[in-house]
Amino acid sequence: MSDTDSAASADVAAAMSGDLPAELYVLLGRLVRSLRREQGDAQLSVGLVSALRQLSDNGAMRATALAEAEGIAAASMTRVLNALEERDLIRRTPDPSDGRAQLVQLTETGRRALAEGAGVRVAALRRRIAALSDAERSALEGALPALARLEMRVDEA
Repeated sequence: MSDTDSAASADVAAAMSGDLPAELYVLLGRLVRSLRREQGDAQLSVGLVSALRQLSDNGAMRATALAEAEGIAAASMTRVLNALEERDLIRRTPDPSDGRAQLVQLTETGRRALAEGAGVRVAALRRRIAALSDAERSALEGALPALARLEMRVDEA
């Protein structure tokens, strides 16, 4: 058995142990991976979509503010922005309040990609949710506030 197989087996065992954090971690990971498989390689990663969503919701931002909003390191945000810029999804312009800094903003291509890219995964998830019973859909809806709080860092909660 490979190290990867051993790790996967340990994840499955943890998920079956009644350990809520382990179960949630395994199930969310599986859900994200299965949605990625459905959408193929042409779509944007969750991280890229999340950064685009921040820019769509908040308008032009400095990269440091965007990194903070996303909860990632500045160096990681630089890689995200480089990937988005290569696809012409964002544009960097000088910050009028400080010429040494840059503002990052969505391009029209970025707006379309955000709508289309997120749409593929959301449509797949919508189909799966529609297949749930009414009680399961209600339980899932009821869990959303708790899941949103889990997304926050512990020091913010």
